Amino acid sequence: MQYPLYNASMDEIVKHFGGPFIEHCLNLAPNEFSPTIKLSDKQQEVLSAMQHIVLEAQAHQDPFITHLHVSQRVGYSSQLGASLANLWRTHCGGDLAQSRSDDAVENALLALAVEAYPQFLLPPAPRPNVHAPSPLFYGHPQSQEIAKQILLDPTLSRLFPEAPEASTYEGDGMEIQSTAVWSNGTSGTMQLGMLPAALLRSGAIKLAETSTIDDYFDGVRRALRHVRSLASKKATKVPALIGLASLELVGVDRLEFKGGLLRLPTVRDIELLMGAENVVAVLEVEVNLQLLSVSPFNPIQADDDSFMRRFEQNRPRFEKFSREFRRTIDLACLTMLLASAPGQYIAPVEMATAVHNPATLGMSAGMSPYKYPVSTFGTTPVDRESAASIEFWASKVAEHPLSLDMTMRRLLSAVSRRLDPLDSFIDAVICWENMFGTGEGEVSFRVSGAIAHLMEPSDPAARKKLFDEVKAMYGTRSKLVHGAKEPSPRDSVDQMMRAVDISIQCLRLLYEKPHLLAVGSSGERGRMLLLGA
Repeated sequence: MQYPLYNASMDEIVKHFGGPFIEHCLNLAPNEFSPTIKLSDKQQEVLSAMQHIVLEAQAHQDPFITHLHVSQRVGYSSQLGASLANLWRTHCGGDLAQSRSDDAVENALLALAVEAYPQFLLPPAPRPNVHAPSPLFYGHPQSQEIAKQILLDPTLSRLFPEAPEASTYEGDGMEIQSTAVWSNGTSGTMQLGMLPAALLRSGAIKLAETSTIDDYFDGVRRALRHVRSLASKKATKVPALIGLASLELVGVDRLEFKGGLLRLPTVRDIELLMGAENVVAVLEVEVNLQLLSVSPFNPIQADDDSFMRRFEQNRPRFEKFSREFRRTIDLACLTMLLASAPGQYIAPVEMATAVHNPATLGMSAGMSPYKYPVSTFGTTPVDRESAASIEFWASKVAEHPLSLDMTMRRLLSAVSRRLDPLDSFIDAVICWENMFGTGEGEVSFRVSGAIAHLMEPSDPAARKKLFDEVKAMYGTRSKLVHGAKEPSPRDSVDQMMRAVDISIQCLRLLYEKPHLLAVGSSGERGRMLLLGA
């Protein structure tokens, strides 16, 4: 018999449960769920049960509470001995994937992962929240087992100093707490009982609609490896996400290059980015996260003075992390900019950033102060041709010298962080100084000459023309910063575009001349060009 799935009630089922979750519960293949699919009587029974839960949930006025109600209803039930989602799946003839391990913690964690997996197939909450399968940890038989195994683990147990004797412990870990400080500047309380939830959520961050439960198992194993490394206070590479605007992936769902991964955003991405708006692509990079200190939780000592002392003590480590993270993002964005076609700058605007800590459930994201992207340039497509160019430039940008970091930062500021084209123009001219400037006098002459020799090495007439143009623009910049009358908006944009283009061309050419790129002094680099090196 044919069942029409998209009457009003079926629309609500899809809205609250989502296609991947429904397909899991009905034992359907990915993307098999459709308006005309022929369902068995048992599958129709499950859909009717979903409809009943939706009607219950709609009694709540708050969309977030509605979402929470649905999530809890399909989660683990101690009375049923399984999650309702997995009971529905077996009712429809499906199997539940199993995975075993010789590692005691991993084995207990994977048993929970079987029940957690359907939770991560649900649509996201209507506002940012901790998307963790918390219903699993109320009455689940594995809760006490995994808490005990964590305490028995010689590495993971370091996260909870002064915990009770592991061999005799029989609790679920909710009362065992510690205070941790991390190199990304975050700190807070850790609960033994919630560490499995953090690991299970971490295992899901890379899940896409086409992912399988085996992909999820792999993610959970990876998260456990990372947390063990963190517990040993080792610098551990964890994923960091940068939500981007002002570009469009066309015919390319994901682009992996040296230094990063550019892809379409997933549900998990938007969640980790705290619901940042106007994110059209995600740049995923890896950063070194480290546990700086862990101590028993003491609410009496948790005052403002102790917090500030701890902050000041760790400030150098926080600043080091921030610098390295910023440079990693900048190198990836510089790669895209250098790969741009003439007049079509790939200049993504950052809307939010988030570092994923697999040991914690708490989330934090750095958010742009602007709801909409701030950029002088419009949206630029990234297609297969530009993807190939990005891959080419990524290998070159990987050798970017520290001495030209000012050029990189100012150039990226000019194309993606400035509201006023004159500010972008000044940023671009500062790039020239960082590449070729000197403190020895005749700065504008030497900078203009170096640029002319670099860009027009074989045509004296073209070199003279470019020299005059650059020197005039340099003079305009000097007058502007000393209070001269500003040019018209049209002239401001034209000069900004030309100054940015010159900066990009010069940087590209320096990458083609490793002997110039490696020079530590901008003055020496300019001198070498003027002398024909």
